[in-house]
Amino acid sequence: MKYYLFLILFFTCFFNFGQKIEFTAIEKNWIAAHPIIHFGYVPDWAPYEFYENSKHSGIVSEYVKIISKETGITLLPLIGTTWEETISGLKSGTINMASSCAINKERNKYLKFTEPIISDPIIIATKINENSIVKLEDLMNKTIGLPQGFWTIDLIAEEYKNIKIVEYKTISECLSALSFGEIDAVVGSLGVISYQMNHKGYTNLKIAGPSNYDPVQIAMAFTPHYEVFRDICQKVIKNISKQDRARIRKDWISIQYDHAFNWSKAFVWLIIASGVIILLFILFYFWNRSLTNQISEKERVQGELEIALNETEKREKEKEILLQEIHHRVKNNLQIIISLMRLQVRSDLDEKTSAAMNKTIDRIKAIALIHDKIYNADNLSNFSTQEYIETLANELIDNFTAAQKIKLEVSTAVKYINLKTIVPIALILNELITNSIKYGLKDKKTGKIMIHLKEENSKLMMMYFDNGNWIENKNSNNFGTSLIEIFTEQLDGFYDLEKTDHGTTYHFEFENL
Repeated sequence: MKYYLFLILFFTCFFNFGQKIEFTAIEKNWIAAHPIIHFGYVPDWAPYEFYENSKHSGIVSEYVKIISKETGITLLPLIGTTWEETISGLKSGTINMASSCAINKERNKYLKFTEPIISDPIIIATKINENSIVKLEDLMNKTIGLPQGFWTIDLIAEEYKNIKIVEYKTISECLSALSFGEIDAVVGSLGVISYQMNHKGYTNLKIAGPSNYDPVQIAMAFTPHYEVFRDICQKVIKNISKQDRARIRKDWISIQYDHAFNWSKAFVWLIIASGVIILLFILFYFWNRSLTNQISEKERVQGELEIALNETEKREKEKEILLQEIHHRVKNNLQIIISLMRLQVRSDLDEKTSAAMNKTIDRIKAIALIHDKIYNADNLSNFSTQEYIETLANELIDNFTAAQKIKLEVSTAVKYINLKTIVPIALILNELITNSIKYGLKDKKTGKIMIHLKEENSKLMMMYFDNGNWIENKNSNNFGTSLIEIFTEQLDGFYDLEKTDHGTTYHFEFENL
């Protein structure tokens, strides 16, 4: 029990980010208007910032996570963007935020910075057996490596013209070239170089000494257009305690300096290390026994989970087959109803009743066509909207026209529409196409029908057009128009009707259910 209380107190202390942040009304409105923000970053600058295993990581990423948590804004890195592209985008305004950027006079002209979140000395790294280089002046007539696009290139080139600079793509390539003796030194951030040396096995390299430059100040950068967001981030950063900042840095950085070798201290450390190794062997023995038991238990549980998963997949497959069979049977039953109604039409019915029956048959056929498409679709919940509308329209045109040539144009930016939405839309189109052929294009040898669908602001927009001159049926009871209105309301939508000398246009707007 004491152990759990200790853990609670530990995490409470280390993950406390200060008082609740008070945002202004302008800042709250800005946050609400920008739920997702994409930002540029340095893709290979560990431990401060890097992109690895499809994840934005490093010290800077911890600050980004805190800002996202405090504001509710989803912050996403621009995957595949180089640092040069980020700087260019900040200048042109195509990128509005960089999660980390060195502050200098030139960038202050077109960027707004938060307070620095990182301050790191600029140091010189050499091979471990190199003792003649301890400062920049010692690099005269020697070769150094620097990453492409870093501000230190112009700075050193201007002040030390006798130092030869070789540019590499990343700091890792610079240190690799130094390790293999291709260059004499690397100049860069202490945190970055020490991290690379410790984590990538550059055992033949050392930090030789400091440069004569002030520590680099790293902050979050924003275009003037995003100055409000800069102020928001500034509030969040100020609210992070010194202890939390130190913890974040400690989690990522481990620095090793080159010192003279001390044999007496080495002997003491050797004895301590030997005792620790023995203790570790003892602990390892008991830990290994415990781990073996845990692995056996895990394998048993995993086996049970695999059996359960297989059973679940089997039931899902059976359910899918059953649903497919239901759609098939519904389609067949609707076809039977259509056949019975057609037999009834052929009996001694008056002309008005026969016409009404034929209209009903077309409406049922529109629904049957949906079930046919679902039955033949790979995904039972969705099927191709474009293919369905084209098939429905062509069947209606073939039924009503013989000598006429009607050009059909269907375009949709909505690839799939669910079953709940497509049925009312299908019945609306059935009424519109039928009316176009019977009343709008009746006296035309050639006609045109256009159907366009798109999604806009989470709404489903549909435009229907024919180029006919509508001849109103005085004997009509407007049942078809009533159906259009009913199905439109069913989808929480509305429509506008526009008639001109060039044709008739319906504009529908539905909730995208």
